[in-house]
Amino acid sequence: MASSSLVETEWLAANLGEPGLRIVDTTVHLRPLPTGGVEMESGRASFGQGHRPLEQLRSMFDGIGATKADKVIAYCEDGVNATSDAFVLGLLGASNVAVYDGGLEQWSADPKLRLVAAAE
Repeated sequence: MASSSLVETEWLAANLGEPGLRIVDTTVHLRPLPTGGVEMESGRASFGQGHRPLEQLRSMFDGIGATKADKVIAYCEDGVNATSDAFVLGLLGASNVAVYDGGLEQWSADPKLRLVAAAE
C-alpha cells in the first residue's frame, strides 16, 4: 500500500486503470504555438523560473481532469517536478494527490511494466 503522499511501483501497477485515477507526467511541459502544434520543454529546464500563474495551472490541470479526480499520481524522472506539481494540485483543491516515488526511470527499467503514450 502507499502512504498518503507517496505511492510505490507495486501500488501503481496494481491500480492502473482504476476509475477516478489520474496519472500526471510532470517531466515535460507542452506549450501551444501561435502557428499550431506545441513546443515541448523539459520540466528540468524551467524549474528555476518558478511556476506559471495559478489560474493558468488550474486551466491546464482542469483540462486533464486532475483537479476533480478521486486520486492523482504525479511522476517525473527524479521526483522534483512531481513534488512541485503535487503541491500545486493541492493548492488548486485536489484532495488526494501523491507522488510516484520510483519515477519514470524505475518504471521503464522493469520489462513487466508497460509504457503507453496518451492519445492526444
